[in-house]
Amino acid sequence: HLTTSNTYWRLFHGYPIPLVIGITAAGIYAHVQSQTRLWQIVVLTVSGFALGLPHVFLIFQIIFGWDRTAPTIIRAIHRVSAGGPRISDIRLADIKAVLPRLPDGPVLAAHPINSDISVFSGTHSLIYARMIETEFWFLKRGDPQKGVRRRLAMRFASGTARSGIEAFFQVIDEEPNLKSLVLNPGALAQMGVSTRIAAKGFDDIGIAGRYRLFIRK
Repeated sequence: HLTTSNTYWRLFHGYPIPLVIGITAAGIYAHVQSQTRLWQIVVLTVSGFALGLPHVFLIFQIIFGWDRTAPTIIRAIHRVSAGGPRISDIRLADIKAVLPRLPDGPVLAAHPINSDISVFSGTHSLIYARMIETEFWFLKRGDPQKGVRRRLAMRFASGTARSGIEAFFQVIDEEPNLKSLVLNPGALAQMGVSTRIAAKGFDDIGIAGRYRLFIRK
């Protein structure tokens, strides 16, 4: 049983976002009642644009099939959108391509698929899913650096932090039960990375979706 600060987020931030927007709009309206007509028009126009922009942007994300990973406010407002699940079509396609090729067991995966695997599978535990859970877990157990190493390893796997290469291989060494690596191809750009991965006992099984897969023998 695990309870983290994520509970606070779920109860008091995520769900009432639409209500907060309504209260904000009502507060703005009450504030401008005593203002001049010109000022009322300016404030209401700017406020309406600011409050409506996230919705319009999400509609464009749905229409054009963009990868819905940001901004957070959009995902918080639209827990389930008219276009289907909050996860975008491109991320659904990645999951459908990747999961059937992974053996059961722990996975070190790039972002954003590291946030999606656990939603669609109960047999592929993530070495690093989200910061608030993973790093909080190790912080409360007196080993915060292990959580930090896992974050650096995930970022290296995502192709966004080349400096995380040593943390990436240290995490592999620390996790003898690790079965799979799901990497952004950009993570393999540094010379010798594939060779070092092979030396750790992983077979390169090719591309699936936007990712390169390695399976431990």
